Amino acid sequence: GMEGADVKQLQQALNARGFLVALSGAGSPGNETTYFGPATLAALKQFQCQTLNVCSGTAYTTGYGQTGPMTRARLNQ
Repeated sequence: GMEGADVKQLQQALNARGFLVALSGAGSPGNETTYFGPATLAALKQFQCQTLNVCSGTAYTTGYGQTGPMTRARLNQ
């Protein structure tokens, strides 16, 4: 997985919108981390499916699982 401050911001945004990275411990609300792993990916995909209607494909074909321009725009609303 990737790491960085932007990952923590992504986890915070997902958690704040109810797309929980984790229920408790690392990644949970108030315990966000800088690590982008399987739990962050799952929360991101759930967000994309429910808010952008992008529920399949790959990061390269539909952007599914990637924090691209459409996802960032929706997170900033």
